[in-house]
Amino acid sequence: MTQDKKELLRRLRDFGMQIDPQWQDRLDEPVSLGVVLETMLKLLEKLDPPHRPYD
Repeated sequence: MTQDKKELLRRLRDFGMQIDPQWQDRLDEPVSLGVVLETMLKLLEKLDPPHRPYD
């Protein structure tokens, strides 16, 4: 496993996520663009909710 993948798993553990051991073998699997975009939108909505008052 490369250093960047080890770092990714370490950061996830530090964040409190439970890491499935099978993930280590699946980090190079492709993911659909739809999943990536949906995840990005959910994160953006949490950071900047669309119905939050300005004041």
